[in-house]
Amino acid sequence: MKKITFILITIASFTYSCTKENSKNIIKVNPDKIDSMNAFSANISMNNSVKYWKTSPANITQSKVLGGVDYFAVRGGINKNELTLMSFGKFVNDTSTNLGRLTIFINNVVDTGTYEVGGISNNYGIISIDDNGILEHYSTNQYKQGLVYISNYDSLNNKISGSFNFNASYNAKEISINNGSFFDVPFKQ
Repeated sequence: MKKITFILITIASFTYSCTKENSKNIIKVNPDKIDSMNAFSANISMNNSVKYWKTSPANITQSKVLGGVDYFAVRGGINKNELTLMSFGKFVNDTSTNLGRLTIFINNVVDTGTYEVGGISNNYGIISIDDNGILEHYSTNQYKQGLVYISNYDSLNNKISGSFNFNASYNAKEISINNGSFFDVPFKQ
């Protein structure tokens, strides 16, 4: 009995220390920072500069879209509570025509609230960027993580809104995604 108690205490201590260590790298989300003019938007710090990611909603005419191509969300998959948010677009302040993709996957969405990506969670954030013809996939991992705050989860009209921030890496390169938001993104079930 003492061995079992010792093992359980050791496992609990290890889990707590891992959770505590991982929480140091989480960027806090601002639930009030939602850009209702853009379906997806974010500031992305990389290579000592900040670039602005933007995908505009479908009701804005194409001539007004500064950088976006498409966006959507999918509800369900292997698990009926999975949620995948995806934005195809480009950086507004980038003169290239290279497109990229921003993806956020959350394993168990049941309502509004805050969800961790990266770290010890099964959720992740990825941004794929074309850098001079080379596609780089920056992703969260056990050390690079962040949060997604879902402020509106409308299952009647199949729309979702919220904010996100996360750190990601590709090989030895690192980026930070800050002030991210998604507004009234339609999802399919």
